[in-house]
Order: sequence, then structure tokens, then C-alpha cells
Amino acid sequence: MRRDARVALESAGIEFDAAPGEGMFLWGRVPAAAPVEQLVRRARAHSILLASGSLFSPVQGCGQWLRFNVAHSNSPPLVQFLRESLRAA
Repeated sequence: MRRDARVALESAGIEFDAAPGEGMFLWGRVPAAAPVEQLVRRARAHSILLASGSLFSPVQGCGQWLRFNVAHSNSPPLVQFLRESLRAA
């Protein structure tokens, strides 16, 4: 499931560190040209919940990162939204 989620998100333009890791969350980097907070707001308008990495950083770091729940990250509407949004950025 984790591998499938990662492959789906990579196909949409999300970047990952080389180490695949384990657990129920994936941390993916959004390309620098894409404003993360705007992406999060637009996703919400499409009934898609994205979690900005800065929400999980005590110093509000991880500005270009999103945290994805593995169980929901290969959802076709999510992948299509990311693909279109990141292509437009």
C-alpha cells in the first residue's frame, strides 16, 4: 500500500527522499514553483484535505512539504488534482 501511494504521488509531481521509510504517513516535497498554502486552500475547495508540513513542525519549517496518509494517497481525485495543480505552477 505504501509503495502504491508513493508511486501515485510521484506520478503527480510530488518528490520524495530516496529512503522509502515505514509508517502510515508519507512526507512529500512540492516543487518550489508551487505555493503550498495556496495548494492546500484549493484542495479544500475540491473536498480534498492536504496537510502542510509546517503544521507538524515546531519551528514552522517544512514549507514545501506535505504529509500524506498512505491509506488515501493513491485516490484518483487526489492524484488528478495534484497532477493538474503542479503542472500549472
